[in-house]
Amino acid sequence: MQSYKVSIFKRLINPKSYWLLIIIFLFFNVFSFLKSPEIVNADSSNTATTTKNIFTIPSDATAQGTANNQSNSSKWYIKDGILHFGPGVIKFYDQINNWDKYSDQITSISFDGQISLVDASQKKTNIGGFLSNLPNLAKIDNLDNLDVSRTTNFSKLFQNDSKLKELDLSTWDTSNVTGMFKTFLNDSSLSILNTSHWNTEKVEDMGSMFSGDSSLTKLDLSTFDTSNVTNFASMFYSDSNLIDLNISSFNTKNADYTDHMFDGLSKIKTINLPKTFDTSKARGIGAMFSDDISLENIDISNLDTSNALIDSDMNIGDNLFGSMQIDDAKECDNNLRSITLGPKNKLDNNFSISDKISDTWVNIGNGSVKTPQANLSFHTGVDTTDAYKIYDGTAKTVETFVPKLTTVTSDVTIPSNLNDQVVKNVTGTVGKTVLVDVPSIKGYTPDKQKVTANVYNDGTIITTEKVTYKKNPSSHHSSSSSSNHNNHNQNESNKIIKQNADIATYSDKKNVPIYSYNNESMNFISNKELSHGTDWFTDENITINDKIYYRVANNEWVEASRVYPYKNDKKVIKTHAKTITYLSKAEGIAVSNRALAPSTLWKSDRYTTINGIKYYRVATNEFVKASDVDTNY
Repeated sequence: MQSYKVSIFKRLINPKSYWLLIIIFLFFNVFSFLKSPEIVNADSSNTATTTKNIFTIPSDATAQGTANNQSNSSKWYIKDGILHFGPGVIKFYDQINNWDKYSDQITSISFDGQISLVDASQKKTNIGGFLSNLPNLAKIDNLDNLDVSRTTNFSKLFQNDSKLKELDLSTWDTSNVTGMFKTFLNDSSLSILNTSHWNTEKVEDMGSMFSGDSSLTKLDLSTFDTSNVTNFASMFYSDSNLIDLNISSFNTKNADYTDHMFDGLSKIKTINLPKTFDTSKARGIGAMFSDDISLENIDISNLDTSNALIDSDMNIGDNLFGSMQIDDAKECDNNLRSITLGPKNKLDNNFSISDKISDTWVNIGNGSVKTPQANLSFHTGVDTTDAYKIYDGTAKTVETFVPKLTTVTSDVTIPSNLNDQVVKNVTGTVGKTVLVDVPSIKGYTPDKQKVTANVYNDGTIITTEKVTYKKNPSSHHSSSSSSNHNNHNQNESNKIIKQNADIATYSDKKNVPIYSYNNESMNFISNKELSHGTDWFTDENITINDKIYYRVANNEWVEASRVYPYKNDKKVIKTHAKTITYLSKAEGIAVSNRALAPSTLWKSDRYTTINGIKYYRVATNEFVKASDVDTNY
């Protein structure tokens, strides 16, 4: 028996037998592979599965069918609100899609395999409206399985999918697309959209492409080539929450229509038009910036408006700013602070912008926003406009105009040794000085009763004077009365004062120690501190032994001298044209190895007061003097 087992084993490991087993194994596997069906119907107990060659339709699917009447057609089914497409060909434009009657039931779409939109006999295809008008569609999975490389038309592709929240289309090959009309129209829940790798060099129509996408807050189209686009009309119309729009690569040299392009962007503060934003061929530029009620700055100096005036029913006033100048409280409630005009602007006597701030606008010229040169001016408003007298097609220069203010009402910050003191609602005449009363602090005497402040055309009132408060001396009486008096003075000195302020620790200094306030004194907390370079909120301050402390948590205080107060104020600033701009640290120390180049733009997120002068922050601990920059950018 033992010898028989050994004999069998030797046969099995015999080289000839070994190769025979391999051949038999491969044969059965290849035979099974060839017999595998592409589409099978499963029992209700089975779930839909997707592999490279298998697409399983469950028997309990709500609906099922084929995309086209061809042998290589993609199969589809709906289950649990999900529309599944299997591998194959979808020739959408051949017929009305046969899943359309279930559109209200569809909450999700999944492309479960490689799908072509053309068959071997076709070179190009049109998928306009393919995934549109699905009111409950919230997501689409596996979009990279959809081959759009031979597609020419994306018009209305996702139109009216009002619950669709996110689309990542960055992998799509759009090199043959010529039409993108209304591609994402009225996708009002769409908040994330990625088209970063789209090739748009052949696109001719982008009209209403993103119109009605009211959940979008940011849209980066900096990779778009728009040199062949003729229609930009209503491209971003009514995107009411958009605050960040990047169209830096846009070339509109072939544009016929840009009317209503930015109409209804009610939260956007600035629209940066690139130099390649050319409207020389445009016949329609109607209401491009209409109802942009938060718009603060706009440069239209490169817009050639001469062609748009050919139609006698059109005028530049209505063409650009539309209802901004109409006497309606909501429509006129805009914040325009500067407008830049240039030689390409051929205005007519209907050109007008809001007169909410001032009915007279003056040029900055060689001055600044605070103190504009004002050797050019025009009037605005419905009945008094005369900007066309300067920009009638013969002007030579580009000029930025700002509202001319007569009086200003503003808060004034007075720096002192006992924290900055704020005097609210001071009113003064622009270009003149005003005397501001120094606030009194119980137990202290200031070294001056008033300070002089300058009133500027940008709506600020700023003083360069600093106030020093000196603690009042205590009176000495009998021992018993002296004790009571001293306690009284100490209680006044130690009085907690309410405040609401943001403070920051210095980024290039050590961590800040924390104290607790007990028994009329500050006590060092050994196991806590504020990290350097961090921001905090303080709601109270107190003076102990001539030192000011800020409260940053429940009975946790820091010395005011170890932090600096600031105010959040996000904006873009521009350095002056002819000089470099020097930097300072928050401590008031000059930065010796860095400076900002002339005529450069910088982002600022806050400002602070250093030695009584306002400074904007441009880096972690690098600030520029407010008078050295312009803020209307």
